[in-house]
Amino acid sequence: MNTRDLEYFAALAQQRNFTLVAKKFQVTQPTITLAIKRLENQTNQQLVIRDQSHHSIALTAAGHIFANHIAVILNELAQTKQDLAAIQPTKIRFGLPPIIGINYFPQFTPALAAANLLTSITTTEGGSADLLEKLKRGDIDIALLGSIDPIDHPGITAKLLARQPFEIIAPGNSHWAAQTPIYFKDVAREPFIMLASGFVHPQAFARLAEASQTSPEIVYHTGNINLIKNMVQQGVGLGFLAQTAMHKNDNLLAITLADADQPHFNIYVAYRANQVLTPEKQRVIEILSGQRTN
Repeated sequence: MNTRDLEYFAALAQQRNFTLVAKKFQVTQPTITLAIKRLENQTNQQLVIRDQSHHSIALTAAGHIFANHIAVILNELAQTKQDLAAIQPTKIRFGLPPIIGINYFPQFTPALAAANLLTSITTTEGGSADLLEKLKRGDIDIALLGSIDPIDHPGITAKLLARQPFEIIAPGNSHWAAQTPIYFKDVAREPFIMLASGFVHPQAFARLAEASQTSPEIVYHTGNINLIKNMVQQGVGLGFLAQTAMHKNDNLLAITLADADQPHFNIYVAYRANQVLTPEKQRVIEILSGQRTN
């Protein structure tokens, strides 16, 4: 059966007038008459009783039954359209760790803006470990993630974009300036301000401590990178950040580590392998991956 025919009949069952129904759908009266005739042929039932002018009608017993079922069917079709629209959001839910958002992600924003994608991105900030969990649960669609190990999780596609070192952060006028590069053990007796556990930095810091057989004191944990920088500048302790977190205007000293086999901050673009990528999501991935399309 034609869906539009069902809509015509449902309106006719309410209006009981061919003229009003034709006006509602902006079609001719013969169009409504032919639709009703098709439905009667398909159901092998007389659904309406017409007067001589074909302008007003009464429903037969079969017509009343048919009208009740049609109301349910049309309502289900409308709900189905809404449900299908709901699973295809216009926004791209994007995970972005603050570390990567400082200097790394902005380099892609001109291309995203040129592709009319920047306004479609809704950003969720957090540590890479937390964002990976959100990605696996389906709470976000795409994420830039930092990791010291390869991202190898079932159902997650991850592409390596960059590899950067971790650095010891000290005040700009620190005596450490004359000693760069240094080994991790050289600063192990200093107090540290560390990023919170949802970030990958504590993992890298722990590996360096284990490899150097040291136990540095962490005096404060926070998820706020600017707070770490300010506390370091005030001499509260040293910081430990990936190179991408530092800016030339920070007035801080970023000290290179000389340790062999030290962990690196690897930046990935990641997304669920089983999700249907819209053209917009696919283009975001291509831009972040540095791919070019014709």
